[in-house]
Amino acid sequence: MARLWWMIAVRRKKQIDDLRLTIADTMDEKTFKDRTKKLALQVMRLVENLPHTRSADVIARQILRSATSIGANYRAACRAKSPADMIVKLKIVEEESDETIY
Repeated sequence: MARLWWMIAVRRKKQIDDLRLTIADTMDEKTFKDRTKKLALQVMRLVENLPHTRSADVIARQILRSATSIGANYRAACRAKSPADMIVKLKIVEEESDETIY
């Protein structure tokens, strides 16, 4: 069981690394800003169509916060005062993206 988990984790990491390289090769600042805005709007529409139950409301609020924060934090990273500041802000973008996917 542990070996299977390890194989899945290694494969997932390789997929993520491949995706990062693809994004880095094809995505400029404007494109990424447009895509994060589009994502936020799509999530807003999704949240509006969820059932009105207590659990759905909790999930909806959380996914709405994390999805909209991706674009906001990316824009903040674009205005970073130093390369180190940009890296920190981009890590926040990555964390929010991961949280939204979860």
